[in-house]
Amino acid sequence: MESVEVYESILGDLDPYFNLDSLTTKITALKKTNNYRKRSKEIAKIASLEKSWTEKLIGRIKQEIAEEEVPSDFNWWHNSMNRLEEDFVQHKLKAYQYMGVRLKNMIFALAIESLDASVAQMNEKEVSYYVRLLEAVRPDNPYVYMRAASGYARLNKAEEAIQYLRTAVIKGWKNREWILNNPAFKSLESQEAFQAILEDLPQ
Repeated sequence: MESVEVYESILGDLDPYFNLDSLTTKITALKKTNNYRKRSKEIAKIASLEKSWTEKLIGRIKQEIAEEEVPSDFNWWHNSMNRLEEDFVQHKLKAYQYMGVRLKNMIFALAIESLDASVAQMNEKEVSYYVRLLEAVRPDNPYVYMRAASGYARLNKAEEAIQYLRTAVIKGWKNREWILNNPAFKSLESQEAFQAILEDLPQ
């Protein structure tokens, strides 16, 4: 597969200038090999599987965001992320590993972007949903909790913002300057709980 990709790249770049019939012959021969055919089928299978998973994950978000209330639990997401990790990210073949990582990163990026959009629209319900989704997707990532804290601070939800700030630090957040330089947290500076969190961070 890699050889064919390189040959086809060379062919595309140099064909207008040179006679590359020998490359065309080589590509044709490689594509007839059992290894190439087997790998092509495997790649097509993975592409179909990734498409199916993408539709399922995005469809679940659309379904849940359309409901009147934020779901009471996110077990479906916990289970789905665990399955992606066990079935694909830890797979013995690199192609499956890459697919699992792409899917997990896709949901994470989508949730971050949607959280920002919901904060900008002052949509508290959607903010709550995407925060919960991020917690389910990356439960041990301190950045998730810092983004949640920032979002709630922008919504003037001081209690929730402090709560997520504290959790971010517990999860391993160390960047004190990032908090101080974030305009979203200006409204919290007079609060003792906020100052206490800063005191726990390295100067």
